[in-house]
Amino acid sequence: MTDITIDFETFYSDKYSLGKMQVVPYVRDKQFKIHGMGIKVEDGETQYFTHMDDIGSRLHDCFSQGNASTLIAHNTPFEGLVIKYHFGLTPAVFVDTQSMSRGCFPGYSSSLKQTAINCFPDGSIRKGDELALSKGHRDLTEALEEILKGYCINDVDVTRAVYNLLKGQYSEEELYIQHMFCRMYCDPVLKLNKTIVRNHLAALELEREAIIERARILIGDENIPKTTSHFLGSPKLFPTFVESLGIRVPTKISARTGKPTPAFAKSDLAFQKLQAAYPEYKDLWVARLAVKSSIEITRSKTLLESTLKSNLLPVPLIYSGADNTHRASGTGGINLQNLGRTSPLRYAIEAPAHFIIVVTDSSNIEARMLCVIARQDDVTEMFRQGIDTYCVMAEEIYGRVINKKDNPDERFVGKVARLSLGYNAGGPKFGDTLRTGAAGQVVDISHSEANRIVYEVFRPANQKIVDLWETAESWIEWMANPKSIDEPLTHMCLEIGHKKITLPSGMALRFPKLRQVAVETQYGEKHQWQYWGGKHWVGIYGGKLVENVIQALSRVAVFTQMVEIDKYLIENKLGRVAHSVHDESVSCVPKSEGQHVANIQEEFMRQSPIWLPELPLDAESAIAKQYEKP
Repeated sequence: MTDITIDFETFYSDKYSLGKMQVVPYVRDKQFKIHGMGIKVEDGETQYFTHMDDIGSRLHDCFSQGNASTLIAHNTPFEGLVIKYHFGLTPAVFVDTQSMSRGCFPGYSSSLKQTAINCFPDGSIRKGDELALSKGHRDLTEALEEILKGYCINDVDVTRAVYNLLKGQYSEEELYIQHMFCRMYCDPVLKLNKTIVRNHLAALELEREAIIERARILIGDENIPKTTSHFLGSPKLFPTFVESLGIRVPTKISARTGKPTPAFAKSDLAFQKLQAAYPEYKDLWVARLAVKSSIEITRSKTLLESTLKSNLLPVPLIYSGADNTHRASGTGGINLQNLGRTSPLRYAIEAPAHFIIVVTDSSNIEARMLCVIARQDDVTEMFRQGIDTYCVMAEEIYGRVINKKDNPDERFVGKVARLSLGYNAGGPKFGDTLRTGAAGQVVDISHSEANRIVYEVFRPANQKIVDLWETAESWIEWMANPKSIDEPLTHMCLEIGHKKITLPSGMALRFPKLRQVAVETQYGEKHQWQYWGGKHWVGIYGGKLVENVIQALSRVAVFTQMVEIDKYLIENKLGRVAHSVHDESVSCVPKSEGQHVANIQEEFMRQSPIWLPELPLDAESAIAKQYEKP
């Protein structure tokens, strides 16, 4: 493979820029124009081209069909998409130094400017800021073109220097994951059924208009100074009107200001209680939520602007997007990581003609991982034998036989207990999770019953998990101890070192500037561990650390399986992995191979990782023309 480091300089203005637009509409826009391209082959001298014929010729030399070239860039989804959309070329391998930066410096900006600061604290290498001089200039003067040339060449050189420094921090497997994510975006295979999206959007907007109209009638035109939507969304007008009805406005403590603020969010328990207490104003409550929560409408509109030719849909994923667990996160204004289970948008994602989508999900992997790491062997054995542990948990809660078919509500409570209480959640949080429907279903449960389940049922029955929280507290203390630099602790597949925990993949959970401070709580002063998250201090304790570790290990296991699946499919000409959602591997394969590939993927995803052979895994698949969950 030949390393090719590239940076494009393109026209931008106040309204037309990557700061105001998503990548796909920016690249497709008629205003799109390349001012110049910097290119470096291996560690050679960086060249700069401004004429489109020269740029195209150079790119064809590097990335023509059958090429053996690796594209390296900072924000490779952009450079890669430009190369694909405007020149019809696809690099053999993608490397993104922005992804590398996220993995190594969690909590910090992954911009090239900040990455250079993090990588070269001595100031020897820095990104320039001359780009701003070209803003709004579609045609460059000779002097401005020369300035932009120097700026671009420096960006290429900085990107290459970052790559040379950070590549040793990543295994081949992790680099392959970054490659897959870039390929999903720059060379997509899934398509968007725009008819489904347009119909869904139209229905949403009609429903929203009807909801707001009912609220307008209830409020009265004389009380609405501007529009009904503005009134419903106003942080002053809406609460004032609620008070005028003789209703006490629910409040909560703002996470941003630390002061009381009206609680009218969908997940606010106080607002849920208010809605139940005043059903005669249902139209008002529903309208408030409709105005403040328009995610589905916004996502539908953005999806319609996010396709390439033939309605191919770039899949936008951020490598190591979740701080400190290295899980992927969604982006691009569409966040395909959290589509509703029954949302038409999910079914609008389709395979091309003669192909099919195979989705394989790793079943309960976090719960399984937690039990093994905690050595909660009795529950691990249940998983190994294929016993429904959610039903078992529900039986312990209700004291009677529970099965999935006849007792779905009780099983759901058992499921939430098994999945959430393993991370030291207390009775109040467990109760709020059920009462607010945060886990997907609203359950009316008393405070005393929630406390009973936590303190009298779950914890006594899962003592090894409880013990792990205490063990994790000792890990935090050790990470803060300078002795941990030379004397790391080990726990199964983990290495607990100085302000970090190293995973089997070589990646690490990092806790920079780890410290213990005194904080005031409702129970008085207590000592709390904190680490610097890049913008603010983040609290950490045993249960939270256990959650971070389990999520990170689950991510390593699933992504390893995804890499193996992708390589197998490509080698055997059976398609490739086209998307990744949490614990799912989503492949696009020939229609005739759907069941065969599902069997293969399940086999891969049932294999215990070599670094934790005692972990029992299971998987299930869905095979369909559209994206469906198993």
